[in-house]
Amino acid sequence: MDNNSNYLLLAFGPMGGASDVEEHSKTAVSTGPVKLTDPTAKATVSPPEKSIMAKVHGLFMVLAWLSCASGGIIAAAHMKATWTDVKVNCMRICVLVSFLQYNYSRHRI
Repeated sequence: MDNNSNYLLLAFGPMGGASDVEEHSKTAVSTGPVKLTDPTAKATVSPPEKSIMAKVHGLFMVLAWLSCASGGIIAAAHMKATWTDVKVNCMRICVLVSFLQYNYSRHRI
């Protein structure tokens, strides 16, 4: 697949009033990659399949968010005194690792 080609995920639905956007009720997926920088590119779309794997993925994502968010809130509330000395050094390491990972991923493509 070309680096400039992307699959399109579309969501659309009714409008309530002049600028009232309601919940998206319909979705569509492009059948192939589309080069967004090409003004003459055409995409064909089809309704997405609601597979069991997509539903299982969504369930696990919700469970992961619930467990990680609640764990982070509890850790932030009860371990505040413990992390005061570590915070500055950890932030420096996190920035360095993020910078290295970003550069590695940019040059790897």
